Amino acid sequence: MKTIKQLLAGFCLGLILVVVGGAELFTGNNLLTMAWASRKVSTGQLLRNWLIVYLGNMLGAFSLVLVFWLSGHYLFGEGLV
Repeated sequence: MKTIKQLLAGFCLGLILVVVGGAELFTGNNLLTMAWASRKVSTGQLLRNWLIVYLGNMLGAFSLVLVFWLSGHYLFGEGLV
């Protein structure tokens, strides 16, 4: 079972990689509703942005799972990892 320190380190590393890489998280793009509410972006623009970012995040997550699976890393420690 993972400790709190391991989970926190994993979260911090992931957040740092997103910021340094210039990527966007879907949760951060939800703030676009403020621009939509003040009529700075249209509904179509808002939904298009959400769709692109959501699909990009999903593609990235599935790519990471594929790399993890192809590497056989999940078998380390007799399958306990």
